[in-house]
Amino acid sequence: MGRGVGWQDRLRYRFDRLLARGSAATIIWVVGLAVFLALIGGVVFWALDLEFGGQRGPAESFWQAFLIAIGSGGILDDGWGPRLVTFTFVFAGVFLTGSLIGVLVAAVNKRVEELRRGRGRVLEAGHTVVVGWSPRLMSVVDELLAEKTRKRGVRVVVLADRDKQEMEDAFRAKHRGKERAQVLFRTGDPSSRPDLELVGVDQARAVIVLSEGSFVDATAIRRSLAAHTVEPDDAHVVVEIGNPRVARSLTAATSGDIAVVSVDDVVADMLAQSMRRPHLAAVFDQLLSYGGSELYVVPPGTLVGTTFGEAVAGADEKAVLGVIGADGEPVLLPHAERRVERQDRLVVAAADPGPPKIGSGAYDACECAPSVQEPLSALLIGWNDAAFGLLDRLAGYLPTGSKVEVLADLTLLDDGAPAWNWPFAGSFTHTKHQPAHVLAEIARRRPDVVGVLGYSDGMTHAEADALTLLTLMTLDQARHSGGAAVDRIVAQLFDRDLAPLARGHVTSGDFVITDALASRLLVHASRNPGVSAVYQELFDASGPIVDLFEIPAGEVTYGSVVSSLATDGIVPIGAIIGGKVLLTPPLASTLHTGREDRIIAVRPSSLREVSLVVEFVHEPSSAPTGTA
Repeated sequence: MGRGVGWQDRLRYRFDRLLARGSAATIIWVVGLAVFLALIGGVVFWALDLEFGGQRGPAESFWQAFLIAIGSGGILDDGWGPRLVTFTFVFAGVFLTGSLIGVLVAAVNKRVEELRRGRGRVLEAGHTVVVGWSPRLMSVVDELLAEKTRKRGVRVVVLADRDKQEMEDAFRAKHRGKERAQVLFRTGDPSSRPDLELVGVDQARAVIVLSEGSFVDATAIRRSLAAHTVEPDDAHVVVEIGNPRVARSLTAATSGDIAVVSVDDVVADMLAQSMRRPHLAAVFDQLLSYGGSELYVVPPGTLVGTTFGEAVAGADEKAVLGVIGADGEPVLLPHAERRVERQDRLVVAAADPGPPKIGSGAYDACECAPSVQEPLSALLIGWNDAAFGLLDRLAGYLPTGSKVEVLADLTLLDDGAPAWNWPFAGSFTHTKHQPAHVLAEIARRRPDVVGVLGYSDGMTHAEADALTLLTLMTLDQARHSGGAAVDRIVAQLFDRDLAPLARGHVTSGDFVITDALASRLLVHASRNPGVSAVYQELFDASGPIVDLFEIPAGEVTYGSVVSSLATDGIVPIGAIIGGKVLLTPPLASTLHTGREDRIIAVRPSSLREVSLVVEFVHEPSSAPTGTA
């Protein structure tokens, strides 16, 4: 110690260090002091031979001194000697009791403050941890709550570097009742191991890491790696990555241990496929929802030993899309002669996650004939990061002679209009999105389909969606007023809450909702570890595509349709009957088809477009309205 430091300073320093250790240490110190005071009082009372209620002695003296120290004893009234002695110890006891009460109150207040700040430890098991704060957070939580209906007791814990009260207020503004009890919010650093352990990552069913929008997604990568190191064998980590190249790099670097959902890739592919064929947006919406058939990775069950072609043709109420072998890599639409092994897992579209079973019936294959798709003229209004992938996919999907043109406000693009490097004819045209200008361009070009995109540069998602809604209303009004009519409209929205508003103002159009799409993919990948790699291949530019096949009006057994297309390496997954999507119906069901009805199937992207010609079960007397 330095000069001028006395024993009082040393005592005060040690006392301050004791208080700094927290409430537990302070309580122990107060209790210890009370016991020490009781020992001194017991010795004094015994030495003075004081009598308490007719009893005296060392044990009684210590007990009465202890009661006085904790505030339960009184002052003896047997003369001024006992009065002074007991008064002194009562005064000391009041001090100790007050100190103990103060420490306890401070400890409770501190704990309440920690809970208010979101620092309480989560003692749950089998829950899902959502890491990070983004505009998509509430959408992901909603999907997890919807998925909860299939698995009771699942809780959601959100860890973000935001104020807990702020997050709870945002959640409670849209949720009522039991849903509030299913979601816990905690404040902390999602890259910190102690904070990840605070929310029970080691006991979690899955960890979903949200992207915060940076180009290289550095924050999301750091957080996903931190979550993976907490419990690499048990905690299944799914991370949202915006940049497709970064997504592929992370998958390769972690050997697939961290499931990656590349949102821009999926949005681009879904937009491209929806522009190719009408109604595909509704097909994807149902395939990714929890109300019907969806993708699962399941054991082969009774299909062990069959060829893949036999599995496709024979599985009832399940569409077998691919195989995951011993290497863990999914192969969609493998060779028809590929044998299903016991250690394989199958990729299926189905209403339940059980293993597939062979149907009892046998169905004759129908006759198929190829049909080449006509060249398509498409017009894109708007531009964002997913547009590059959209044009890349259209270049692979559209036949020779197709044309794609872009109307965009070039002042909203940070780097201006990119060079036109796609193999089909096309160009960029600057526009300020004035209704008259947009309708004039449509009237001049006469496109087969119009795609409306939100902007990712220069606008918030809310502003981009507002402009998209105005554009859609302009196109819809033109349709009803006899102006520049558009046969088909495919629109992208960022915010899922605007989808009902858009559908209410636009009578015809397919919608790709980025928030809903990304949220569902993240939840599906978190629930079934193998399915994220399946989505990556399904929505890859060189992977299989979902297509619609024409079918003549009449009646046909669905099993005959499956048998017919399975021989050509195509897997039917359902039908569109009367405008409604029907996925994985029983093989024995009879489809009553109209002229506008279609078969939904997954096919190789390199396969030529085909239309289906079937032999009717019986020829109807008149064209049916389209029911199943």
